[in-house]
This record gives sequence, structure tokens and C-alpha cells, in this order.
Amino acid sequence: IEQSPIGIFIRQKGKIIFANKVLAKTLGVKNVNDLLDEKIIDFVHPAFKKMTEMRMLVKNGSDVNSLEEKFIRKDGKAIDVLMLEQSIEYEGEQAVQGYVYDITEDKKLREENRVLKLGIECLAETAVIVLDDEGKITYSNAGFTNIYGYSQKEIIGKGISIVKSFKMSKDYYEIFEKNRSEERRVGKE
Repeated sequence: IEQSPIGIFIRQKGKIIFANKVLAKTLGVKNVNDLLDEKIIDFVHPAFKKMTEMRMLVKNGSDVNSLEEKFIRKDGKAIDVLMLEQSIEYEGEQAVQGYVYDITEDKKLREENRVLKLGIECLAETAVIVLDDEGKITYSNAGFTNIYGYSQKEIIGKGISIVKSFKMSKDYYEIFEKNRSEERRVGKE
């Protein structure tokens, strides 16, 4: 449990009776013992309290699917977490074991990717494609369709050679293939 990359706790009668070091770090607490007798609900962001209180009414033997919530750390910083709880028996009494995973950075990256994708989609006069390690197209924007006439459905999974056109010299494609081969070679070292 101490080696887990996820914060883990056990609560009985609303109070934390066990917590691992990852949970303490996630919640901005220096010492795990400082979490004992605290209520996990006290770390929940006010906008999420009602939903969390409803989720915490876990009945015997039932599990709750993971939910995204927002917590407030001891230092006041808001973080996004993925939370899962399940009913257990602990030392002969009913308890709840919980798992807390900080997804703040993941959510930030997803949002940045969403905004970037929206920006790329707006480039109606610029063709944008994304290639995988093997040179296969994994994404194309609307500008690509406008310029080359291929729909995303037609282009995904195809090689770059499908877009060879009179607009680009043979040298361009040779340089592209050389660079791609060099990147793969360096990546394997």
C-alpha cells in the first residue's frame, strides 16, 4: 500500500483511520498521522460537497464507480482527483476503503489538447497532419481536406506518400523520409 502511486485511505464513521503517504502528499499534509481522525469530506471542494456526500452513502458490499471530483489541499490549492470507494470490513467493523488519484495535470493537458485541436480545425487554408512513428497519418484537419480533397476517413492510416503533389519537390519527400528514419534510429538507441 505504501508503494502505491495512488492515495489510499480507510474511513469509519466518516473519519480517516488509515492513510498512505501518497494520500498525505496529494492532500498537502506533511505527516500521515495528521490525516487520522480527519474527514475526507473536509477536503472536498464546496462545489462538489453535495455530490460527494451522496456518494459517501455507500451501502454494505457495494462499490462506487470512479468519479472526478475537486479537492482543496491543506495549502488551499484546488486539485482535480479521480475518486473510488468500496465497502470493506476492517477489524470486524464496516468501513470504506478509498482511492484518490491526482489528475490535475492530466486534465490540464487534455484541455490544452482540446484547445489546440480546435485551433488546428479552424485553419481552413493550412493542411495539418499528424504521423505516428511509422509515418502513418493519425490525424488531419479540415484544411487538409480542403487542399488535398481527402477526407479524414480516407487518409487515416495511410502513409505520407498519398499526399505527394506537384506543389512539393521530390527533394522534400526525400528529406522528410531521411529525417523520419533518423528520428526512429535515434529513438531506439
